[in-house]
Amino acid sequence: MELHGDEGGGARAVARKDEEQQGGRRARARRSSAKGVRPPLVTQPRGGMHETGYELLDAHAFRNAVCAYLAEGRDEEFTVVVLKPDCPTRTVRLAEVVLNTVRASSGDLAGKLEGALAVFLRMSRPAEVLPFVERVTRAWRQMGGPPLTIEIACHPVEEYRVADLLSADWLDN
Repeated sequence: MELHGDEGGGARAVARKDEEQQGGRRARARRSSAKGVRPPLVTQPRGGMHETGYELLDAHAFRNAVCAYLAEGRDEEFTVVVLKPDCPTRTVRLAEVVLNTVRASSGDLAGKLEGALAVFLRMSRPAEVLPFVERVTRAWRQMGGPPLTIEIACHPVEEYRVADLLSADWLDN
């Protein structure tokens, strides 16, 4: 799935997405409280200069974290979202938005890729990803950020696409 800039606006769409977001949070809470849910394999590192107390994984660590989930053969769903600003130097500002939005305490991860940021949304279904993307793009626009190129791949349905996103050179895309 690919999104560009400010697609999908409108007050009704935002209200509908907010309702879906609340439903998604309740669904994740039910799944995570269900018997047999394992703790995350990898967690977001702490100690960053960011106000959340978290820091971004570097590209190598982020790719290794996602590969660990793939190699483990866990049956849980996850989604990888790549957010690419028009200029690689804007990733620092975008990182602020992402670290404020991601659920790091629940096992979500955020990392740098070359010229982009990547987010691993643990135990997220495709319907739960769009509210996350909308929160990020809304906060990014409020900071005056230009449109983002956004790529999304959901595991296990798009396992090969996940691998493609992780192996792409985002400086050339």
